[in-house]
Amino acid sequence: MAEHLAACLLEGSEPLASVGEGLRSAITAFGIDLAADTGTVIDLGPMWNAAGIDPRG
Repeated sequence: MAEHLAACLLEGSEPLASVGEGLRSAITAFGIDLAADTGTVIDLGPMWNAAGIDPRG
């Protein structure tokens, strides 16, 4: 993964994931962390809306 990242940055190779895919992953991870920290179910809807993305793709 690190080699591919370096190739993207240094050689202009295409990334394995789009910015949108990265954002969806990050929001999901934030929600998982928040759920684990609070012990509650987290509604990701407000986070999706704030980011202006459709979580379905």
